[in-house]
Amino acid sequence: METIAYACHTAYLDPMTGSGLLVRPNPDDDLRTAGPGGSLQEADWNRAMRDLYARGWAPTEDEDGSWALDSETPDGREVVGLYGQNSIIEKPSTEQLVAAFAELRQLAGSTPD
Repeated sequence: METIAYACHTAYLDPMTGSGLLVRPNPDDDLRTAGPGGSLQEADWNRAMRDLYARGWAPTEDEDGSWALDSETPDGREVVGLYGQNSIIEKPSTEQLVAAFAELRQLAGSTPD
């Protein structure tokens, strides 16, 4: 497992299965900015996405094209699913994915919806 901490977001990645989670910050803690980007959290989201894309990771999308929420932390922060395009295991088994997400959710401090 790999953890990447950004200014406001934290990514938990399992390169073996290509599974990952991104914990978003509490929106109540956001700081608005006068310039482009609108807020500290939005700027950090954009930075995290650029970095994750460069590493071969992207948010999992719902049917409507928006990013898919995987779970939530006890304090209400959203946890977005991530997938890695170059997993070490080409086709992980269901058991491997279940085990990976159990560990990822534990690291993220979340529970599934």
